[in-house]
Amino acid sequence: MQTAKTDLNEISADIYQLLVTIIRSAPQNAAAEVFDLLGRLDPEDKRQLWRWLDQRDRNLKQWLTNQGKQRRTV
Repeated sequence: MQTAKTDLNEISADIYQLLVTIIRSAPQNAAAEVFDLLGRLDPEDKRQLWRWLDQRDRNLKQWLTNQGKQRRTV
């Protein structure tokens, strides 16, 4: 179980760094990488990441929510 936590922490940090990059530069280029990383997480890890992101930066959480909705409608 410790491995999953380490992976979640690493993936969370990677996702956060990509989101910061996205907001500051070209959102279209990095969004695919973010969703690729999210796809590696199991449902519980995704919930934990969602809570973590909500506490850390709600604007990024909202951006991610909107991007996910747009991807699903395409």
